[in-house]
Amino acid sequence: MKTRIAIIIAAFVTLFASCDKMEQPILFNGDVGESQVVMQSRLSSGDSMRIRLSYSRFFLDASPFRMIDNATFELKVNGSPVPAMANYSDTGYCYYLGYVPVPGDVLDITAHVPGHDPITAHTVMPQAPSITNVSAFYAGYNVDEGMHQYTVSFRLNDPVGETNYYVLSIAGTVVEICSSREINATRVYDTIPVGDTTYIVGPYTVYDTVITYDTGLVDVHPDFTCHDYLIADPQADLVGGMGESYYYSELYFDDSKINGLQHEIQLTVLINGYYMDRYYDTWDDPYYGYSRCNYDSTSLNVTMSLTSYSRDLYLYEQTTNSIDFELGGIISEPVQIHCNVEGGIGIFAGKTTTTVPLINNNGK
Repeated sequence: MKTRIAIIIAAFVTLFASCDKMEQPILFNGDVGESQVVMQSRLSSGDSMRIRLSYSRFFLDASPFRMIDNATFELKVNGSPVPAMANYSDTGYCYYLGYVPVPGDVLDITAHVPGHDPITAHTVMPQAPSITNVSAFYAGYNVDEGMHQYTVSFRLNDPVGETNYYVLSIAGTVVEICSSREINATRVYDTIPVGDTTYIVGPYTVYDTVITYDTGLVDVHPDFTCHDYLIADPQADLVGGMGESYYYSELYFDDSKINGLQHEIQLTVLINGYYMDRYYDTWDDPYYGYSRCNYDSTSLNVTMSLTSYSRDLYLYEQTTNSIDFELGGIISEPVQIHCNVEGGIGIFAGKTTTTVPLINNNGK
């Protein structure tokens, strides 16, 4: 028995000694590489071209990234040079090149940074996705979720003979207009600290009626789920809207299982009742009083967007999302961010979006 106790004690001593060693800092003895030029440009058809340049840094370096503000550019569109007069903005740390890409553009960019070799990148702007037969039906109030539920369906007309990458999203706005607001600010008492003593002043009541014309704009990002396992396979996709029991604001998918088809897709969309039912706003508190506003009108406008991504941009966002979602936690393998920049690192790739109205719920 004594021998067994001695073995157990020795094991604990060894364990805690090992833990003490683990707490010691581990010095990095590897080589620290030179900084590379980093290009970041997520292009959208119909929007002016913007490019951000910076220097990479060592992964243990916590200092701010160094931005590059003295670069020049060469831009070719469909093989022909176009003027690339880059205007640098300190606000967004971006170069504005003035050119507005359109679907089908073949873009080649070269960035010249003093003291570094030129870096280059190539991308093709995707064509706009084709979606038809869009419908949205109100399915009632979902008691379990505490939200209003819609059934949405549409047809994706996928092009034949090419691989396409899509991102589906649903977003909206609530516009609230209030022309009269009544405020009864009742303050029971005020406490005024003076040194170590607190004086109580009051009680008193302040009545105030405010007549204003107030327009509120609220962004809405409804959750939705896709019931089509040809595009939302929970075993294959690790980021985006997956399966029937998970709700997200974006769904990433490709056309590997629906290539060249006219494919019907159905969604369940959930919208918070706060956004749909807020026609009368009030708060009432025994200490602070009350505020009442009868909204003259409220409207909820929800749209659905299907975006066609270039392969490079799709892989770039998928790999960055894998880091953001921390899939696998500390036991996951390191993620290699997808890049398409030659001579440096980063992304230069495009997307094209088709947006259709989904819900227009006017109030008063």
